[in-house]
Amino acid sequence: SVKSPELYYLTIKQFNAYIPVWVENSNIKVEADLKNLRNPIISGSKSQATFDAYRDSTKRFQQQERTLGQQYSQARSQKDAQKMQEIEKMYNQIEAKRMNFMLDYAIKNNKSVVSPYLVLSNSYMLSLNQLDSVTSRFDSTLNNNEYVILLKNRVKTLKRVTVGQPFVDFTLNDPDGKPL
Repeated sequence: SVKSPELYYLTIKQFNAYIPVWVENSNIKVEADLKNLRNPIISGSKSQATFDAYRDSTKRFQQQERTLGQQYSQARSQKDAQKMQEIEKMYNQIEAKRMNFMLDYAIKNNKSVVSPYLVLSNSYMLSLNQLDSVTSRFDSTLNNNEYVILLKNRVKTLKRVTVGQPFVDFTLNDPDGKPL
């Protein structure tokens, strides 16, 4: 029994493997071949189905990034700095498209618990404006969701320390242990 759907990892120590599973209050079935633990079949979780559909929709970005990674390795082994720079630029463009796709997805699917998870997982790559914009659009039914709470706290912290805000006073002890 869980308060809200949440992502957990089913760990198989013997194979040093883990399977991400969206746990919710339903009967969930995980089927996996021990020879290929990368492609489990998980049924009975609506959040899992949503998560899997999202991942399927981003495979084109992953494939493009993988291809560029191979090209980059080849250019590096040939010490072709110009080619490496071109590949980095293309990679950054694909990454930006992937981020925009994820943000659009989260806004369009603002009632799904998967959306705040995706945003939180990628929050280190987002500007304060992007983070604030998407976080403020989550449906109120998600207000108690752990991922939404973490995102709102992150936005609050970033707003407090952004350029142009008053300095936040703090106290630390000096080497002698006296507050300064």
